Amino acid sequence: MIRLSKSKLMSAPQCPKRLHLEVRHPELKKFSPNTETIFATGHRVGALGREVQDGSAYLEAIGPASAHARREHLRARLLDHCRFDTEAMVRLMHFFASAGRPAPLALETQ
Repeated sequence: MIRLSKSKLMSAPQCPKRLHLEVRHPELKKFSPNTETIFATGHRVGALGREVQDGSAYLEAIGPASAHARREHLRARLLDHCRFDTEAMVRLMHFFASAGRPAPLALETQ
């Protein structure tokens, strides 16, 4: 079974061949150290997403025992995760709505 993630779907408008290689020949991937650093950041965002999904980050953020600095840190991480996830979904919506023609998007950061 082929699993398509948001990342793989986002690569389709950039280069259909890239998507084919990512799905059919993942063993051919080679990444630069800079790209590996970007992936590590993405994995941290993913971990945050898993925290959000089970509610533990949210519960900690609103818990009376949590320190103010910790609550602010969690709030910032939750907002970052929401921004990245929303941008990915908006790009996918535009891609599919425009019959496969990518629409350049960038959400404003605060």
